[in-house]
Amino acid sequence: MGKNYDIRRRKQEVDTTLGGVTITSTAIETRYIELQTLSTQEVLALGGLRIEGTLRGFCHKDTNIREGDVISPNSGTTRYEVTDVEDLLDEHIQFIAKKAD
Repeated sequence: MGKNYDIRRRKQEVDTTLGGVTITSTAIETRYIELQTLSTQEVLALGGLRIEGTLRGFCHKDTNIREGDVISPNSGTTRYEVTDVEDLLDEHIQFIAKKAD
């Protein structure tokens, strides 16, 4: 069953003066997303492609989502990182995600 997820995009900036790295997260949009747990066979098959993930997601083709984005259904308490995105022939996007640290 799907629900609305916040999509956030992370940006990494290097401070050459102090030698530190700053990572910021910007809200992109909120969209209806259907998430499904991948079966063991699907995870093994995807492993050959070096894709890490335990969830398969589907959303509308107009959704602004890409690899590295973080999605959350509850304001960041539970977060999933998008690891692979693929346009389907119809009006949908399929993506693979994993639980974010």
